[in-house]
Amino acid sequence: MPYPNSKHTQRRNSRQTKGATGLYSFNAAPYLGQQAPGLMGAIRYAIKDILLSVGVPLLYTIILIVAYMIWIPFLIYALIWFLQQ
Repeated sequence: MPYPNSKHTQRRNSRQTKGATGLYSFNAAPYLGQQAPGLMGAIRYAIKDILLSVGVPLLYTIILIVAYMIWIPFLIYALIWFLQQ
């Protein structure tokens, strides 16, 4: 076991503190001078949130429907062609 003030212990402790300092640093300066968004900003934020929460699943559903419209007939035709061989 190394001595408490040996080079190895000092080096290990200095490495641990250097790595941990970057994790907890926070600069609040960009956030201090900002004003509240107001009524129009809140409405804009709500509309954007609604469009994203409805539009993304709707777009995903449309993509899946189109994919199934392409692949299911292809698989049926491939099965018919295979059975006719």
